[in-house]
Amino acid sequence: MSEQENKSNENAIDLGSEPMDNDFDPFAADEATGDEGADSGTPAETAEMAETAETTEQPKEDNTEMFANIEDAKASGKVISIVPAKDGKVYEIRNTEMGKFVTTVAGCDLLSDMKTGFTPALPLIPMYMMTQIVTFFRHYIDNDAQQEVLVNIYWDKQDKTFILDVPEQIVTKVSVNGQKNVDYAHERYIHYMDIHSHNSMKASFSAIDDADEKATRLYTVIGNLHKYFPDIKTRISNGGKFLEIDPSEVFEIVKSPFPNDWKDKVRFRDSHKNTDAKITTKDLWNKIMNRIDNYEICA
Repeated sequence: MSEQENKSNENAIDLGSEPMDNDFDPFAADEATGDEGADSGTPAETAEMAETAETTEQPKEDNTEMFANIEDAKASGKVISIVPAKDGKVYEIRNTEMGKFVTTVAGCDLLSDMKTGFTPALPLIPMYMMTQIVTFFRHYIDNDAQQEVLVNIYWDKQDKTFILDVPEQIVTKVSVNGQKNVDYAHERYIHYMDIHSHNSMKASFSAIDDADEKATRLYTVIGNLHKYFPDIKTRISNGGKFLEIDPSEVFEIVKSPFPNDWKDKVRFRDSHKNTDAKITTKDLWNKIMNRIDNYEICA
């Protein structure tokens, strides 16, 4: 062994030769320094401390209240406030010592589940009335006149029936200016719908319609009246806020009876492919040749 190796062995520390101190406590340093990570309490005390900390960080949900505006929310002093805003969204506001947190609300128990739409309180408008209206509209596309016209639909609360009224109006190809009939200004009548034509143009609500149709009621436009089946669109105006709906929600659908044995002629299958009859290339070729032979015989 070399002299250098002897010196290395002399300087080496023999860990195995040092006796272990049986009284050594690896957590003693934490206790002595008061380390926050030390678990010095009982399980029950630890759980109570955790619950206290969680309560401090997260306000109780019963401290939540809904307010009509931000001013009332501020005046209440509530930690958590639910407030609707002008943008149509609902916000949750949390006031803490760190600051004010504001986010949109999702899944708040104080809010109801809502869905846009229209739920009629009146019967469907009868199909014969729609037929009369379309016939009237088509009269004004004959001879290339192409005028828009208007029909108002009222509900008679006393007689429980719909009334069609054609008001006094001044029309062009792209506009109609109608005057409301004073005969139906009585509270007995509900102005239920305005329905106007778009002659040979497509059925769509124009910027002019948006400006005119501010009253809360139903509105319908019928276009492409030169076709066998015209186009129809219906919408609601909720104080000038529009939403298109399916016309079948307010108009009666045509239903004509048909023979029951027609249904016996209809069969169903899961796929459009004809799995019952497989044809090979050879069979296809034979069919083609047979048709050619038959053609030559007939010729």
